Amino acid sequence: MISSSRQVLKAASLTALLLFSLAQPALATISRVNSLGAGGDFFEDDSNVLRWYGSLVDYPDQAVLESGNFTILEGYYHSSLEKFSGPSFGTHLALGQDGSLGTAAFYYNTSDQDRTTTIQQDHLRDNLSFLYALDLGPLTGAITYRHGSLKTEVMDSSTELSIDTFGTGVRMDLAPTAYLDLAAEIRKVHETRPWDPGFTEDESDGLWAFRARAFVGLNPRLALVPLVEYINEDRQGGSLSRHTINNTMYRLGLGLNYFPDTDHLLLLNAEYSDFNEDLNSGNFSLTDNWSSWNLKAGFESRLLSWLTTRGSMNLVKYHTDWEIHPGSIPDADADFDGPILRVNLGASVHLGPVDLDFALWEKPPQAKDLVRDLLWDDRWVSITARMLF
Repeated sequence: MISSSRQVLKAASLTALLLFSLAQPALATISRVNSLGAGGDFFEDDSNVLRWYGSLVDYPDQAVLESGNFTILEGYYHSSLEKFSGPSFGTHLALGQDGSLGTAAFYYNTSDQDRTTTIQQDHLRDNLSFLYALDLGPLTGAITYRHGSLKTEVMDSSTELSIDTFGTGVRMDLAPTAYLDLAAEIRKVHETRPWDPGFTEDESDGLWAFRARAFVGLNPRLALVPLVEYINEDRQGGSLSRHTINNTMYRLGLGLNYFPDTDHLLLLNAEYSDFNEDLNSGNFSLTDNWSSWNLKAGFESRLLSWLTTRGSMNLVKYHTDWEIHPGSIPDADADFDGPILRVNLGASVHLGPVDLDFALWEKPPQAKDLVRDLLWDDRWVSITARMLF
């Protein structure tokens, strides 16, 4: 029997009203998220434990193997230093009887991916993530630690970069058919450049981030999902032009989940993102602002006991403006010609405790870099296998 209100809401979303006490949370993967337009913040999915840490206790005892995101022509790389994605694996394990001692998870990603909280893309390798969550009745608390590093050769020497991320999350009941997710991180950057005698590590380098979402059941078949996210990141630039960079980003969104029956799901969501970069070298400063509207519609349909199909469309509209001081270059303010339409497709094959998910999608695997969104016009592929135990 499901005891907490958030589980009641999931049951209401995934089954008819008469099945409240029998339903279990939906299980799926990052490939499912990709095929539904990469909007995993607006619906429940077990792959979201790397963003919404308090959800971990709802997805125990499983192993996941992911191909990562790649293109047919370029694979994972688009230059020698830009490995956008890569294979990964993870496992979740309930501790104690029925998870009475909490739930733990471990993930290894060969390259940082779009689920990480970052604005600047560092293309870190060998990312390790550890998570732990404990159900405390109406509230679930979670903590996480992530480490990634990158070593590059420059001028017959090397640059070493490592980043540590510490995070926490909470999932709490708000009402019999509503719950709230909160998550936050701080991030510390460590960098050494033996070839650059003028380089000193900037202690202010780092990041802090906060996000919140709520699932509000309007009726047994319909859930409303508001979202807010804020990220602030400070970094320093190269040695030839010493400068500091302050990046900020916020997102506001609203999603709608509709379950006409137990085998179908319809998704609608709208979000607004605003990204701002302030670069200051001492001699000049640059302010670069990007904003976007993203309207999304998706569906999921279980056609056979062993087959589920998915698809979605995204309509994205960008606006940019920038200023340079002193004003040797004119300020700019521009809208791009018309919105961008992206079409995403996917499917799952269900084989007992094993699911095999496929996705073909259009958004590059860089969550916060709007410039990259426009530069790479590719079709991305991801494949994920998950086994319950």
